[in-house]
Amino acid sequence: MWQNLTQDPATGVITPVGVPFARRTPFYNQTDLNLKQLQHRREQDHQD
Repeated sequence: MWQNLTQDPATGVITPVGVPFARRTPFYNQTDLNLKQLQHRREQDHQD
């Protein structure tokens, strides 16, 4: 449920405005965004 509210600037009291109503969440776009982190590894000269 959704309820519009108002606040009295003098007292700070929050009061409802009108009657509660059903509200859907907004649609979000589905994307194919894919982030990758590449780590390049370099072989070091090792002395065994």
